[in-house]
Amino acid sequence: MMQMGWKHRASFSEKRSIGLVSLPDLQIFGILFALFAPIADLVLITTVGVAISESLAGRPALDPNGQYVLLAGYIILPLMDVLLAVTAVRLERRNGGSESYLLLWVLPFQRIIHRPLLYFTVYRSVLRALTGRLAKWGTLKRMGTVKLARWT
Repeated sequence: MMQMGWKHRASFSEKRSIGLVSLPDLQIFGILFALFAPIADLVLITTVGVAISESLAGRPALDPNGQYVLLAGYIILPLMDVLLAVTAVRLERRNGGSESYLLLWVLPFQRIIHRPLLYFTVYRSVLRALTGRLAKWGTLKRMGTVKLARWT
């Protein structure tokens, strides 16, 4: 992502659509949100922990002024993901596609596994960009021990 942004950086000053639409979208949703999302997850975990400790102490679990709104947001966002995915599958099927509703079972795994992996890769790439290190592909050590299959 960052390589694409760097490659097309001049398109912003040239007022081309990739510079006016795609690059800000990349910077905001691809990099900034991914950088701050772990902080939001930490706030959620802290809020739930405070709510549990307050309820165990016999006090009201949540402050009615703001924490209910925070928890509602964390409940509404995954529901919006599910609604969007169901809508996408329905539209695909209506247009002659063969998408199955069974694909929707992947959504919880995407939230649990893919998001932390995305955070890790964004943090790693931003750190490499700030320090000036290049992202290198692994080099293959050639040993000459591969046996070719015989065609009969």
